[in-house]
Amino acid sequence: MQVPDNQIFLDADVGREFRVLDALSGLGSVPVPTPRWLETDTSVLGHPFFVMDAVAGTVPTGSPSIHAAGWLAERSPGELGSAWDSALVAVASVASVDWQTHLPFLADGVNGTTLATRMAHVGDWYRWSVGDREYPTTDAALASLLAERPAETATPELCWGAARLGNTP
Repeated sequence: MQVPDNQIFLDADVGREFRVLDALSGLGSVPVPTPRWLETDTSVLGHPFFVMDAVAGTVPTGSPSIHAAGWLAERSPGELGSAWDSALVAVASVASVDWQTHLPFLADGVNGTTLATRMAHVGDWYRWSVGDREYPTTDAALASLLAERPAETATPELCWGAARLGNTP
């Protein structure tokens, strides 16, 4: 659901998220839940939302840290390796998608189609999210990334923006 209060993304757009999931699910090569429908009529629940299939499994929580507590922290090294391998395969499957063919609407410039515009967007998002608070280490890291960014690649690649273990199959 796209709720304007307490957003974590500067440019939240559940319609765009639904279109991305819908396009990726149609490829069959990217493990995503099947999106069912998008509702933009705010009279239904008060905000736009979409419905998708549930994915079986247990999601590791973000707090406390997945490395310190919970079911994942109790797994054997082999089971942990399997979980991380599965996550990496999912992230790599997203990166291998020819987004210009399968998701051409992403070229709308919202998140940028070059490394420079994407990094500028991430910087804007970070500054928006921290507000008046100061995080010297993160501020320095962002400044360094912006100052030292590598040269552009020939073709922009699709990147999973929330690739944390709790968001992978």
